Amino acid sequence: MSEETKAARAKHPDHRTPNDWDLLLVEYEIPRHCHDGLMNHILHGRMVGGFLTNMLEGRLFEACAHADAENRAALVHYVRFLVNCAPSGCFGSPEKVERWQEVGGLIGIVEAEAAAQ
Repeated sequence: MSEETKAARAKHPDHRTPNDWDLLLVEYEIPRHCHDGLMNHILHGRMVGGFLTNMLEGRLFEACAHADAENRAALVHYVRFLVNCAPSGCFGSPEKVERWQEVGGLIGIVEAEAAAQ
């Protein structure tokens, strides 16, 4: 990793390592089988499945319709995690989620900041 990328990551308020994110997901009781998808969305802006997409876009009725039993029981945990830990630009509406994917998540933002310097 270049010194510029390290510096950009150090100053970015939402930067955490993948391990940090995983620990937060455990702390907030997010079902283990969704950790990779949620981390890939946050870090890289990658598309996720129907349930997570609907959660991230703020469409709770649709999220419930696509959720398995474990995720349905964890809905409040997802909301708490997103509000308290996730970058505000990565969730909340379909437009915000689409923009997050376009910029490549936190890693894309950090790399763009480093390139601009």
